[in-house]
Amino acid sequence: PVTPETPETPNSPNTDTIENDAHKIQQRLKQIGFGKSTKGYKNYVTNIPKESREKDNEEHPVTPRADQKCSKRSWDGQMKKWRRLLHLWDPVTETNDLDGELAHCIQMETPFIADETLAKCLEHLVTPEDVETF
Repeated sequence: PVTPETPETPNSPNTDTIENDAHKIQQRLKQIGFGKSTKGYKNYVTNIPKESREKDNEEHPVTPRADQKCSKRSWDGQMKKWRRLLHLWDPVTETNDLDGELAHCIQMETPFIADETLAKCLEHLVTPEDVETF
């Protein structure tokens, strides 16, 4: 009900959908801040101007509103979806390229790979005979 004390305009959000707990809003803003400090978010904002962003586009992450009234489970789900979408915008680097790492080892003529994780990943690509020829 609209009363003279609480005028409701079409653009003002309904008070039933706005969170009033200042601490909860502060915590949510902190989580949003972590997302906005990622390289993926920075790439997204740089490459897609605000006026070109589409809410319905599955590749365009929409930042959840910190002041919305919702359960913790709902909030966590929205944050998880948002953060996953932000990862779609993470920069691709050469360090993610196993072939590039292998080429670097060959170029340096190193028979030994210091990074054990990379060595495990490359086991299926390089035979012991190949290593001896380095």
